[in-house]
Amino acid sequence: MAIVCLVFAVFLSGILLYTGISYPVTKDNISLSTKTEDGYTYIVLETKAGKSLSFDSKSEDILNDQNEVCGQRITLYNLQYHNIFTQNVNSISWGSPLDGENQYLEVIVELENDTLQVSNAE
Repeated sequence: MAIVCLVFAVFLSGILLYTGISYPVTKDNISLSTKTEDGYTYIVLETKAGKSLSFDSKSEDILNDQNEVCGQRITLYNLQYHNIFTQNVNSISWGSPLDGENQYLEVIVELENDTLQVSNAE
């Protein structure tokens, strides 16, 4: 019985260690892209297969010369990833309608050693 409990404890510890430790995200772990579909333009953040992201974010309005809101800027920071057992590619997307007044959208990803930036105007 003690051996079975020990094997189970080692197995459970291995799983918790594999999935529980977080690692800083680098530009090799994620990709940013844009796409247009069904009248919307999207910015898509994808992680490598087997990775789950956690992050903090802030958003702010972008103003034009007349002090009117013309878009939104989203900044992601403190990005960490965790290993997961599924091999699906995880993605997060932000969208805005192509015919809307505030259609400009910009996403900035602040990493430890890099900053990635993409907008739907590029």
